[in-house]
Amino acid sequence: MIRYIRCIYFTETPLKGKFRFDDIFQIFPLYSKKAPYSPYAEHYPFFLEYTIDLEPNVFHALDSDILEKLVFQKNLEREIIEVLTVLSNHRFFNNDKGNHWGVMSPPLKFEELEKEEREIYNNQYSSWCINQYVYPGLFEELIIGQFTNTEFPDIELIPHSKYFITDPVENRNGIISFPDTIESCLFNYFSLERLSKKKIKAAIHLINNGIELFEKMPSVAFLCFVSSIETMISIEMNDKDIEFCSSCKTLKKSKFACEKCGSPIWGIRKKFVEYLKKFVAGGVESQKKYKRIYDLRSNIAHNGQLLLSEIDSSSFEIDGRKNEWLKELEVQQIARISIVNWLSYKEKVNH
Repeated sequence: MIRYIRCIYFTETPLKGKFRFDDIFQIFPLYSKKAPYSPYAEHYPFFLEYTIDLEPNVFHALDSDILEKLVFQKNLEREIIEVLTVLSNHRFFNNDKGNHWGVMSPPLKFEELEKEEREIYNNQYSSWCINQYVYPGLFEELIIGQFTNTEFPDIELIPHSKYFITDPVENRNGIISFPDTIESCLFNYFSLERLSKKKIKAAIHLINNGIELFEKMPSVAFLCFVSSIETMISIEMNDKDIEFCSSCKTLKKSKFACEKCGSPIWGIRKKFVEYLKKFVAGGVESQKKYKRIYDLRSNIAHNGQLLLSEIDSSSFEIDGRKNEWLKELEVQQIARISIVNWLSYKEKVNH
């Protein structure tokens, strides 16, 4: 038994086209004439439609517990939008991160307001705002019995070789596009066996966390991106060749050895480089870059070496903060590319 669900999510770059993946989900711009609009909005709503295929008795059990049903649906929705976020250059998200004090912004640009209207907006009292996107008639618009046929153009597909390294920054004046590998990656993702899928979902979730924290907590975001890569390493490179004492963790055997004394080592940094060498880029300079990334990860995690933008907001370090921002963006894209390329290998479906 199949049910069709429609819900609203958001992007930071406008979505102008549609994309459908098989009979699993589709996305397209929110086109309702009733929907609110603001020229100052930085979050752009879109419709996500997806299917749930369950036995009738399972649907009956979910329908009898509204909270359980809501959690079940939100988990499915989160999986879809988080996968889209990692397989593209764009963040897809739910705009529900808490309530706050705020004032209304006008439906027009301030320079288009009459004098009396400007007076009203310049003399507001703050209100406690509930972080929701709603309008009269929304409930009825969310009820569907099949995927909606729309006249929106298909989202533009960009060659994978160019996509992730060409201006991968959100832009309110831009348009969402996808790499030409997105369908094959989605197919391979949804075909993964349970254990591999559980791990890659964790890696995908870590990237989403990093993107959400990118501006506010760059050091934590950096760790999220690196941890995502490490999660993928645990799928690709297991430790079956390693022997160690279960009590003190001293190594007895490993395929990795110290370059100076020859003793067996865990080789965590080595595996980090080898994984990215295989799934991102393998040049000498790239490998040096991966080592620097891992060393910075270790300094942040173990030595409290926070990125400069978190501890010094002075204008004297603008160049330093810009370099760190670029480094953070680079690691974000490396984490994305590694998952996209891993999923591009068809044999990984049954890994």
